[in-house]
Amino acid sequence: LIFFNWDTDERLKRYLKLGHETKTDRDKADATHPFTYEFETTITYDIDMAWAYKNKGFSRSIGGFLTDLLKGEWRHLTTRINTLLEKQRDPFDVFERLQEWHQTYQITPIFFLLLGNHSNYDKNTSPSNIYFQRLIQQIVQHHTIGIHPSYQSNHLNNQLEMEIQQLTA
Repeated sequence: LIFFNWDTDERLKRYLKLGHETKTDRDKADATHPFTYEFETTITYDIDMAWAYKNKGFSRSIGGFLTDLLKGEWRHLTTRINTLLEKQRDPFDVFERLQEWHQTYQITPIFFLLLGNHSNYDKNTSPSNIYFQRLIQQIVQHHTIGIHPSYQSNHLNNQLEMEIQQLTA
């Protein structure tokens, strides 16, 4: 997993441009190379948790607050409080920035969404959460979406089918 500074990382911007090189750009870069390679880059996003702190519901927010407090995770606690008080953007809420990049670089990514029930292994926002449903509707307007199977779908019969059904509803 690679983390980027969304505002300043030039490596990410160069990577996003890679899939949009023309054949002549590649030929100019290495005119002596005897082979021509054609490739296409497909950007995918695996959305396990749409938000780190916001839109989690009251009990999960209080539980996270108490966990951060008891573990002495002061930086997490400060970020959580500032996010919930809307003094700071949620660190995972990058969807508007991604959409800007997709338009700028003419990228058509695929979003894979985790729609299973919350569990020890799946920490996603509930699929019935109205804010998560709105986010999915926004993503669907511009991009292809798919299912990111939950951990539970490996063990429970019909779980994957239920998750796919939620995605298509």
